[in-house]
Amino acid sequence: MFLLLTMLSVQGQNNPNPIFSVAMGEFKYINKAAQETPKGAVLGAVVDILSKQTSTEQPAYLEATKNAISTGLNYARRLSLRGNVQEGQSYDMIAQGTIEGLSTTTRFVERNGKREIEYRADISVTINLVDPENGKIYSSHNFSINEGSYSWMRSIDDAMKNSLSSLRSRMGYYYNSAYPSKANIIERGYEKRDKQKEFYIDLGTRDNMYKGIHFKVYSVSIIAGREARKELGKAKIVSVEGDDISLCKVQSGGKAIKEAFDQGRQLVAITTD
Repeated sequence: MFLLLTMLSVQGQNNPNPIFSVAMGEFKYINKAAQETPKGAVLGAVVDILSKQTSTEQPAYLEATKNAISTGLNYARRLSLRGNVQEGQSYDMIAQGTIEGLSTTTRFVERNGKREIEYRADISVTINLVDPENGKIYSSHNFSINEGSYSWMRSIDDAMKNSLSSLRSRMGYYYNSAYPSKANIIERGYEKRDKQKEFYIDLGTRDNMYKGIHFKVYSVSIIAGREARKELGKAKIVSVEGDDISLCKVQSGGKAIKEAFDQGRQLVAITTD
């Protein structure tokens, strides 16, 4: 993550929130049941005698998993997915890695006097964002989806869809949190008594902003040539007004934010989701 952040700061000297082009590379599937063939493994199924549950590899959902990875990358505001790698095309990063877990677990339950089967899907994906020129890994993260007791479904397909949805959401949250967007607070909006209620920031549609994105608000000062930040409160976007302007509602710290405005201090807002 730190390597990628360093790259962002170097390439984005004129833009604090550059959006990087990403292409989908190879994702190798590792069939653990076929490799390990542990005791109780039969045709890709592993039986846990103690829990009376059966784990079965689901290679038929490999393409659906790759599609979920693509969608999850698209959820990241500062990554722009350009499809699969194409010869002769240039990209800032290539997304590649391994799908080392793609299985469903089966259990039997008693419901209304009948014995029924339920399924839970477990997915483990490691995603590397690499430099297409030299293969250097800028970011590597494992997304392990095991939703626990509330994720049991009536069919294998429903279980897989549930876990793939979680994979997409977790990817979006991770990349948006790991590589946040920074906004300058450019104008104060509505205020009431001694509290700031609204303000405007210099991010908009060009930065993939939308209603509901949350920020932490900071005052900024320069100490020995370095930027020092002091957290003042929290806010969220309530309206995207244009390419480079959005209206935010203060959720906490309204008094401290208003005092900073009154003192003419520089204010910034940094996304948290």
